[in-house]
Order: sequence, then structure tokens, then C-alpha cells
Amino acid sequence: MTRIQNLDLNLLVVLDALLQDPNVTRASQRMGTTQSTLSSALARLRVALGDPLFVRTQRGLVPTPRALALGPVVREVLASLAEAMAIQTGFDPSTAHHRFVITATDYVQVILLPPLIRLLRAEAPGIDLEIRPVSHQFPWETLAGRDVDLILAGGVAGPEGLQSRLLFKDRIACVLRKGHPALDRPFDMAAYLSLNHLEVKVTDGQTLADLALASLGLERRVVLAVPHFLVALYTAMETELCLTLARRLADPYAIGLPLTVVPLPFATPIVPVRAFWHCRMKNDPLHRWLRAILFRAADTLAAAWGPEERDAAPDAAAAPAMAGPSLVPRS
Repeated sequence: MTRIQNLDLNLLVVLDALLQDPNVTRASQRMGTTQSTLSSALARLRVALGDPLFVRTQRGLVPTPRALALGPVVREVLASLAEAMAIQTGFDPSTAHHRFVITATDYVQVILLPPLIRLLRAEAPGIDLEIRPVSHQFPWETLAGRDVDLILAGGVAGPEGLQSRLLFKDRIACVLRKGHPALDRPFDMAAYLSLNHLEVKVTDGQTLADLALASLGLERRVVLAVPHFLVALYTAMETELCLTLARRLADPYAIGLPLTVVPLPFATPIVPVRAFWHCRMKNDPLHRWLRAILFRAADTLAAAWGPEERDAAPDAAAAPAMAGPSLVPRS
């Protein structure tokens, strides 16, 4: 059995890096070291743990069951150590160099990234962002291991153990190409249901429009589902399909593109878009700063769109934004 006092903790960083990407070249570049140094560290780690940890196959390095079992524990230890060190040393954004990882759909990216990047460049030029997409489900588990710093989500409730804050609210409307035949007559429920529909399908579950229609005993025909909001906008511009979309995204694009935004002929709830993070990051100075500058970026939206209701508490515990499955816009 390995005695923890005899283990170089730097080796855990190597293990974590290779588990995230089992490629010596890329892992060494990400760590800012050489391939030979990383290979040497891996050799020492294999001896210390009595396991090969990674085996070479035709597909490249593949982690052993022992390495996979150690992965979550190692990530937790490293994240806790980083948090403790940050609390002791403080954080100066003007001189700091760090990369944050945020998961969000292109809808939220289009709305929030411009004001956020402007603030970052002005106040923290050494801070970088990596934005990851959403695929099928929101990756809530990535927040626990600090693989992702924040998840930005619209109309969904995060699981227990997360904290959240409202960023902004939105409504949905119909988007049709300019000159669409449906615009020549009153756009009522019959007109809406008679159209072929285009839907943005980012996660599993019904959309807000479909849930509202189902409550009325009605349904529409969705002939095309796409994974990206911007793809949907440009498709609607070139076809007869009806796109039901968030107004914060639809209205600006309708100014520059041959698109018309019309109100839905039925009532739907307002969609809250929130930032989610793990509860143990609440007092981490680095993470608190990230949240603060994100909230400031979200506050700038009020100037363009009018005041929005905001949470009273700066860092409110996560509560269900809406009951049920993921809703449009799935941010």
C-alpha cells in the first residue's frame, strides 16, 4: 500500500491531466512542461501506485480501472487544495492568469459573451475563457470536479448541491421569414398550428411551446429539429418554417436579416436564465470574482432591454426555476 506521506503530490496533477486527455503531448503542453518530464512523472506514479495506470493501444493511451477509480478522488483533492490556496493568497484580477471553463448553448453565448468579454479585457487581460457546448443533457457532474466553473442554463432546475443566481429573463415568440404567407392574415392559434415548425433541440425533453400547447390539448408538427439557435435563425430565413425562439435572440437578428418576429397566439411563462456552480466554490476568491463579473455583464442587458426582476441575494441557493423537463430556451 502506498503511504501518502511518501507520495509527491505533483504526481496527482499529472494523473489528473492524463485522465482528462490521455495524450502525453497535449497533457504536457497544457501543464507547461516537456513530454519527457511528464513521462518521467508517470513512470514514478506507476511505481508508487503499483499499477500501469495507462496502457498503450491502437487508439492511444487508455486508463486502467485503477486510474479511473482514482480520477474523481484526485480531482476533488486538487480542487480543494486550489480553493484553500486561493483563500490564503487572495486574487488580483489585473495581474492574474487563469482559464475559466463555462458550459452554455449558443443562445446564452450570443447574449452574454460580448458584454462579458468587454469587462474581462478591460479589467483582467490575463483571464481566458473556454466555452463548452451542451449536448443532450446539462453536464451538472462537471461542476463537482471543477472541470467546469459555471453552467449557464435557461428554464431548468439544477440538482441539489448547486447554487445559482438569475442572470436575465426572456420570452419566446414566432420567427418567420419576411413575406411569409402567414403574415398576410391574422396570426392566431389556427394559423400557428397550420404551419410546419422548426425547433432547436439542445437537450432531451419538451420545449416550452410544446408544454404550453399540451396543456391546451393541442400539438404542432415539428418537421426539423437542429442543435443550434443560430442555425435555426438562418434556416427560418430561407424556408417557410415557423421558428419559436427567445426574443432576446430573435429581435436583434430580425433587424439585420429578412425575418419578422410576431407574438405567440397563446400564453407561455417567462424563461429565467441562471448561472449554476457547486456549493463548495461559494467562498473561493477566484470563483467569486468570476461570478461577480458575469453578473455585471448580465446587468448591462437591462439597459438595452429594460429592467428585469433580480434575485435579492447575491448568491442564492439553487431552487427550481421551473418544474418539469428542460424548457426552451435551453441555455
